[in-house]
Amino acid sequence: MALGSRFEVAVSDITEALLNFTDLRLQSAASRSGTFSNLVDLPFVANQSSYSYQHTTALQTTWYRWQYYSVTNQSPFGEPFPAQS
Repeated sequence: MALGSRFEVAVSDITEALLNFTDLRLQSAASRSGTFSNLVDLPFVANQSSYSYQHTTALQTTWYRWQYYSVTNQSPFGEPFPAQS
């Protein structure tokens, strides 16, 4: 049964992030060690340091990870974290 999961990612320096990236990319997987796939790209907005997303079809076993993203640049992924209701 879907539990739905809302989470928030804080961008420590949005001005710096906007110099090299356009989006915050979120990925999900069925388990921590599973294969991650793109869930959503949230566009960066000047002066906005907090980005949230509601994944309505998340299961208790769903895991997430994020990265700063643009067509030409990608940061390393953050540490995976589990779904939370």
